[in-house]
Amino acid sequence: MNYTRNKRYFSKGFGKLVAIGFIAAIILIGVGILDEESRSMLGWGVGVLAGTIGLLVLLIKITPSDMEIERQVLDVKEQLHEMALNKHGLTAEQIKQISPFTLGGYMTDFMGNDEKNIAKTFANLVGGEEGKKAADSVITAIESGIISGIKYKKGRDGRIRSSVAEFSIFLFSENQVFIYTQQFSLITPETKEHSQEYFYRDIVSISTETSKAGTNVFTIKVSGGDSENIPYGMDDSDIQKGITGFRQLIRDKKNA
Repeated sequence: MNYTRNKRYFSKGFGKLVAIGFIAAIILIGVGILDEESRSMLGWGVGVLAGTIGLLVLLIKITPSDMEIERQVLDVKEQLHEMALNKHGLTAEQIKQISPFTLGGYMTDFMGNDEKNIAKTFANLVGGEEGKKAADSVITAIESGIISGIKYKKGRDGRIRSSVAEFSIFLFSENQVFIYTQQFSLITPETKEHSQEYFYRDIVSISTETSKAGTNVFTIKVSGGDSENIPYGMDDSDIQKGITGFRQLIRDKKNA
């Protein structure tokens, strides 16, 4: 993962510089055309415009595209299977009950589908008038590119991405489900890991819930009243297939 290159994707500074350059060029060229005494401004304006265009071309070359960021996240996701085996001390032969499945996404995916939903999530946590102020602050933070140390950017494809992503993979052995979670940064080498395992006989229920903001949560409840909530982003047929298979596996084990 190219952390230095990825930082440019989430950086707002160069974009603002390009915008300022174009505005300055337009003003200088306009003054040079309209005011005969300021013809020299025209040359300055053309020079600023050329320099700004050159900077823009350079930024496009050195800044990752939306798809490049997506590929890096997908690469980590595809490595989770091997990481989970190593973390839990398992072999591929031990987890053949049903196919593994993975939940997760960017941190923004856990909060909603757009700026307003993300703001509403924070507002609901605070509540009341303070919540409304918090929502305004969140929108401002998104536009400036950072919330609580995590950087955000709305890509050209309209999706809001964060510099941190998190995935959880589920592995199924004869008697247990193993869950390995990794949270990782796209702009620093920092990662956080968490692993958990449950015996099928101890699982009371599993469920999913989708909020109005579009966020999804997978919940495992176990005997004794404990539960684990795992947020995830976009839903798809593979996830639904995995959850359905997990639910059926629990029924089979309990009825055996």
